[in-house]
Amino acid sequence: MSSQPTKDPLKIINTAIAGRYRVDRLIGGGGMGIVYLAQDMELKRLVAIKFLLGALVKDPQIINLFKNEARLVAGLNHAYILSVFDSNLTPNAVPHPYIVMRYMRRGSLQDALKVRKEPMRLSNVLWVIPPIADALDYAHRHQVIHRDVKPANLLMDEEAKPYLADFGIAKKFTTLDAQTQDGLIGTFPFMAPEMWSSSPITGAVDQYALAIVVWVMLTLHTPFSAHNPYDLMNHHLHTPPPNVQDRNLTVPSAVNQVLQRALAKSPSARFPSTLEFSKALQAAIQNPAYNVRAVQEAQVVSLPNRPEVNGIKDIKSANPRSTETRPTTSSIASNILLIGLVLVLVMFFIGLFLGIISLFYRQILLVVGVILAAIWVWRRS
Repeated sequence: MSSQPTKDPLKIINTAIAGRYRVDRLIGGGGMGIVYLAQDMELKRLVAIKFLLGALVKDPQIINLFKNEARLVAGLNHAYILSVFDSNLTPNAVPHPYIVMRYMRRGSLQDALKVRKEPMRLSNVLWVIPPIADALDYAHRHQVIHRDVKPANLLMDEEAKPYLADFGIAKKFTTLDAQTQDGLIGTFPFMAPEMWSSSPITGAVDQYALAIVVWVMLTLHTPFSAHNPYDLMNHHLHTPPPNVQDRNLTVPSAVNQVLQRALAKSPSARFPSTLEFSKALQAAIQNPAYNVRAVQEAQVVSLPNRPEVNGIKDIKSANPRSTETRPTTSSIASNILLIGLVLVLVMFFIGLFLGIISLFYRQILLVVGVILAAIWVWRRS
């Protein structure tokens, strides 16, 4: 969803929908619908209501997509998939067919990225990606492919927890393999190579898009850009993904290796699932020496604590130690040995200096006396 629109295209602000939802203001919009903030007067809570755009109400295919979103999400019970509370999907719904969803106070990841001048930290990636990867893996196991994973569809609640939203173009399959597409559909910068053709699609398209989300978090750019869809399609189909380190030198090589695999042109060359991608990414961030070829042995690591949030825009780690390099026992012992050696050398040279003075102190006193006498005579003359 885009953020902070200022108009009221449906002319429904300060009116009640279905006698229950009092509309407050317009808060977003997307390809098929617009979203208003409303007060649920029965349950005394804020909700987001997504209305189908007026011009699309007469399109049977769009109506089916809108119904598809509500039914798919209603059938998915996951902690990090945005909940649907209510809906009216009939063509004569007033003012238009709508879906009532949980309201996300902090907006989307896209909102946070728009105001940033510097890329996000690796700890932010650890906070956002594992829950979303788990939500996608859950959806895939229930034969649902999202097909539109992007920062605008990752929403944040008041505690900055991320949620997967907008299943408007998601599709439920009887099986997850060897399925053909139903046309070119998706958000171009995040579309996997197989989505640009009539090739079968699987949950690997969501993994590819999620890897691009990580790329955007770490660089504020997508890996491929072009002036028109045709050139962008050629990049996704034929151009090897660039190294994320070319845009952000602080990213470990291991993270770049993980992203390279998740962005492979062939779905079979990517990770077996979004969950395996997430495990590998976590291991690469917390262990820079991690080897992506050993992904099957990657261990799930604990997530950082809830990040501090600056307004609704920034996500900062409350656990910066997650990406620090901790000293090992061997390195501490080496440092102690080095300090001891330096102290021995200092004591040796001090002893040598004192020994020289003790052997020649009479000669030294005579020289000093002669110098002082010469100075006294010079000052008297």
